[in-house]
Amino acid sequence: MWEAVTTANSIYKYKTPFEVLVHKRYPGANFAVMDMYSVLEDVYNNPDQYLASPANVTDFIDQCNSHGCTRLPNQDSFMWFNSLHPSIKTDSIIAKRCVEVFKEESKYADYWS
Repeated sequence: MWEAVTTANSIYKYKTPFEVLVHKRYPGANFAVMDMYSVLEDVYNNPDQYLASPANVTDFIDQCNSHGCTRLPNQDSFMWFNSLHPSIKTDSIIAKRCVEVFKEESKYADYWS
């Protein structure tokens, strides 16, 4: 998965300025490409900065087996809701990072105008 994400990021990193600068398309528009993988990687590598204690980046809130599902307590300490979806806490971190992109204040984005 990491390879697919970095490939897509590389394509946008080079295609966006090409479209904006070389073709002079979209006059007056501003563009930002956000590296979402790096946001999640930062949470994963520094969970104590983002998640409630004890931070957990490997388990899921929603624990399911053949008998059904149960949700673990302390949900703000988890990075993942289930094997596919981020937790509400992680979603709020992503939302904050998106607001930073809109304000052109994000270290996770490249900007072109």
